[in-house]
Amino acid sequence: MNTQPYELICPAAALADGRLYFRLLSADKRCLAPGAGECAQAAASHRLILIEEGAATLALEDRTRRLPARGAAALIPPGSGFELRSASEGRTAWSCLAFAAAIGTDERVATYSHAVDLAFLAQTDTQALPDRTLRQLRRLERETDPAWRQLRFQELMLMLFAGGDSRKDADAAARVEAAISAMKQDYAEPLTVRDLAAAAKLPLHRFAAIFRQLTGSRPLDYLNELRIERAKDKLLRSAEPLREIARLTGFKDEYYFSRRFRQKTGLAPRQYARSAGSCIRVTDALGRRVDIPLRPQRIVYQGETFGDLVALGAKPVGGSVFWDQRAVLAEHVGLVEDVGWPVDPDALARLGPDLIIMACDEEDPCVSASRIAPTVAFDTFAQLDSRLLKLGELLGRQAEAERWLESHRERTEAMWQQLAGELGEEETAAVFTIARGGRLFVMGTIGLAATLYHASGFRAPTAVDRLLSHRQSYLEIAPEQLRAYAGDRIFLVVTDEPASHAAARALASAETWRSLPAVRQGRAYQVGAVGWNYGDALTSSMLLDKLPALLRRSS
Repeated sequence: MNTQPYELICPAAALADGRLYFRLLSADKRCLAPGAGECAQAAASHRLILIEEGAATLALEDRTRRLPARGAAALIPPGSGFELRSASEGRTAWSCLAFAAAIGTDERVATYSHAVDLAFLAQTDTQALPDRTLRQLRRLERETDPAWRQLRFQELMLMLFAGGDSRKDADAAARVEAAISAMKQDYAEPLTVRDLAAAAKLPLHRFAAIFRQLTGSRPLDYLNELRIERAKDKLLRSAEPLREIARLTGFKDEYYFSRRFRQKTGLAPRQYARSAGSCIRVTDALGRRVDIPLRPQRIVYQGETFGDLVALGAKPVGGSVFWDQRAVLAEHVGLVEDVGWPVDPDALARLGPDLIIMACDEEDPCVSASRIAPTVAFDTFAQLDSRLLKLGELLGRQAEAERWLESHRERTEAMWQQLAGELGEEETAAVFTIARGGRLFVMGTIGLAATLYHASGFRAPTAVDRLLSHRQSYLEIAPEQLRAYAGDRIFLVVTDEPASHAAARALASAETWRSLPAVRQGRAYQVGAVGWNYGDALTSSMLLDKLPALLRRSS
């Protein structure tokens, strides 16, 4: 009998002799260089491997399997070790979720260690997970509250089991995936849903249900949208008659093609071709292909890194999430209307934007906003270089982005050269922040830490270095864990919340803080979140002047 409590447990699958429950034990995000490998010893827990970028080979004790692309997944049963090796042509980003499983009824819950009923992914050919499942994984990885983290995991497992918890169901999903691939390849052929279902050896209603589960669309709608997208490309790249473009993209005649095209885009095909001459097609953070203005003028930006737009000289008319920075940003961006978080559609529509950039990891907000103006999803958690170059593409300011980044690299190197004589060799530093009602976090890849951990700057303490190697943004810790993460210097970031200031005062008087070597030596610095711990380009630029001044005052 397992006496360990199962937090926030909920049934994820029904078995013959009870219900199956799950509890997350750990979730680690890791990276492998091209051709590199990582071995993991046998464990008592179940482990779920999910590929978020690249490709890999998974060697188990009894077989070797390919994890060929983003979305590939595999389940490691209890008592099994494994080796994951990245493909030689690129790096692999992957996550390992360790979890406990229990089976039980209302009266009794017992540990469940068998693999067979959990083998919904254990197939000869690995099942690729839908994008919505990977977005749920990213939400789980970013969550720091333990209770919410468990809830995100329960939701993830329910998504995984939604397609079935048996080999039969997984095989059916794989056959529908094959049909989707065939549609992408043969979209111009006279395909019917009945023929696709027959090829997948599934009843029509079952094929349609699994298809919608995997794509979010009905088969015929998906096929027509696919054909419209291909037609857009041909309209922009050729002067062929409409009847020929209709034939090449699978429509029965030019009149039906024109009607469906107008329904989808709001424009006749030739109108689209003329208007799109001043547009470009981009791929956003959700993998969506979006047509946007070549040089947008009325931009709305919903995201945490509003200062990125300042670096490129953009003047947005609306935005959100950055309002605690408005005192710093006002002189650079002028009047910017708050469109809310989540976005208020009425406020958005009143601005009449020609481009909306949204920090979101789900399609629904983008689809809603796109009814007002072209909308792209943007990854505000990406590294500064990657973000600026992507914004340069979206705003038609590629040259400005490259110039800013080159100047920032030179200024950063010059700053660390100036400080070289004042910092100890291999000196370490750690950044802690008190936020969200007085909770304590250690920073990893974002904020002030991103500036400190430079090749010519501070080294990360060993425990923090593990966060960096896993590309983890931050981690909530208890005050008793401070010593494990502390460095030769400590930066404590305090937000404007009263609870943050109260918790900082309490921490300053605690022995766990006062006993740290950096505190005893006067190498602990308290700074405000605004102007210090944001990861946007404007804050990063300002830090190059503020950081040397702070360090020299303490010398």
